[in-house]
Amino acid sequence: MDGVPRTNDRLNGKFSSTTMKVLLVDDNQQNLGLLKSLLARNGFDVITAANGEEALAKARQNRPDLILSDILMSVMDRFRLCHECKKDPLLKPIPFVFYTGTYTDDRDRKFGLSLGAERFIVKPEAPENLVKTIRDIINERRSGITHAKTPAEMRSEPNQMILQRYNEALVRKLEQKTEQLELANRELRRQLAERIRAESALLRVEELLNEAQRMVHLGSWELDLTTNSLTWSDEVYHIFGIRPEEFGANYEAFLACVHPDDRAALDDAYSRSVFDGIESGEIQYRIVKKDTGETRCVHQKHRNLKDGSGKVTRSVGMIQDITERK
Repeated sequence: MDGVPRTNDRLNGKFSSTTMKVLLVDDNQQNLGLLKSLLARNGFDVITAANGEEALAKARQNRPDLILSDILMSVMDRFRLCHECKKDPLLKPIPFVFYTGTYTDDRDRKFGLSLGAERFIVKPEAPENLVKTIRDIINERRSGITHAKTPAEMRSEPNQMILQRYNEALVRKLEQKTEQLELANRELRRQLAERIRAESALLRVEELLNEAQRMVHLGSWELDLTTNSLTWSDEVYHIFGIRPEEFGANYEAFLACVHPDDRAALDDAYSRSVFDGIESGEIQYRIVKKDTGETRCVHQKHRNLKDGSGKVTRSVGMIQDITERK
């Protein structure tokens, strides 16, 4: 008869996939979306569910031709979902396929098939192979062919035994996850130890640098012109006789430490170097130490750093107390 699929067509895989309805079950929305898109592009009618309870409700409301489910998820995992489907007279004939990258142990595969699953597919699977497998299973089931455990075989295994095997599968997965976490923790501890060693070495270098700067009365500084944030080394604070908590850490606070008679000339020279984009400069000027009120003479060198547009955005430099040379 026209419009009615013949048995030979079904056996040969010619049955139109547009009439094939697949229920996808996965609590990972990204995986669910990718699988739905793949099957829809290949002509399947796709229903989705985020957990086992939702899958049962949707399967009873809108009976699919096949259920494709991951295993590990919250709110009823897939082993239990398969068991519940095979206990339900309405859902029992529907082919149930596990598609997982989590439960990959051969004992998990055997347990899944013992519950009545048609196939146990381990991720990743080539998209074209997955589509063909789904289409073949539906065609075979419609033709009366099944590879799943028969009801008689399933009844021969007591519920207590099924529960025991289910628990064993969960314990295996828990052990695997525990081992993975232990390996991850071990790696984190190794990285932390390396970081501590690196930071200790950096602190040692900074200590040596500070000591060297103290010996020659030379300090380093950096001024971020975009934020007006000024950073001084320990020796600069020593040269200016000021504690870090007393300093405003900006350009204006620095100028306030300069001798009043030299302040305008210094500000003009530095500002012009920034405005004109001059690469570097040096100048001598006097400062007034905050802690003693003593006037000291310093020599400053600086280098201007530019951004991609050629604008000076940062200056780095050094200050040396040269009072004793005068």
